[in-house]
Formats: sequence, structure tokens, C-alpha cells
Amino acid sequence: MNVRDFTQEQGSFGEELIGIIAQKNNLGEDVSHLFRAGRGGIDAAFLATDPAPRLTIVESKTSCWGTYPYSRLKKQGGSIYFKHLLKSLDYRHRDIQLHFQKLICTYPELNLHFIRVETLIELTEDRFVVEDLKVKSWKDSINK
Repeated sequence: MNVRDFTQEQGSFGEELIGIIAQKNNLGEDVSHLFRAGRGGIDAAFLATDPAPRLTIVESKTSCWGTYPYSRLKKQGGSIYFKHLLKSLDYRHRDIQLHFQKLICTYPELNLHFIRVETLIELTEDRFVVEDLKVKSWKDSINK
């Protein structure tokens, strides 16, 4: 397996873990497809409507070394990163903007919640094994 394939598989594994975390914590319906725009989009999003409408936006990082590189913009926090996507002129973010507007029209009291999932993994002979998994707030800046 080359480095690029490994990185993609590692990232996919981390995103699969998000689904498990979301289910166990009742984060709501997976609406990630509304906010994916290739590289530079959102890793996952979940919509819960009961008791109050809440959109949880998730950033996932997976590492074998315990380092989780965030872009300069993502380090500023999920709320700032998401606002950037909503104001971006990049054509890849147009669908994100449209889908979010539809959600706001449907749920005017929609609350935004931002989390990041950092997963330390070990690569065994035939699979990834989770060594440590941390769920952290991502609303504000990441201090490292």
C-alpha cells in the first residue's frame, strides 16, 4: 500500500468511527452528504430535531503518531470555519451554502454544535486498531 492509499484508508476509518459515535450519542440523522465538497468540506454532519433542532458538524482526524494537523482556518474553530464555507466564493462550497439555507428555512431556531474527533490508531497486519479516541469541542479555537 502506498502512502496516499494509506492516508485515504486512515481517513475513511476515522469517518466510519464518527458514525458510531453519532449513533451512540444520538446526534441525529446523518446529513453529511449535504456538506461534503471534496477536500475542504466537512467530514460529517448530523441533524437532530427533537427536542430542539441541532446541527452537529464534525471534524475527524486520525493518526498513527498522535499528531493531528489542522489547517490554519480549522484551528480557528468550527464556527469560524463553517462561516468561511458559507461565505466562500469557491464553487465547491455552493451546495453547502444552498443546503444550509434550506435547513435554516425549515428549522429557523437551528442551533449549531461543533465537535472534533481525534483517533490514535495502530496499523496491525490486516486492520486498524483504535488506541485512543477523544471527542472534543470544536466551537472555539484549537490551542496547541
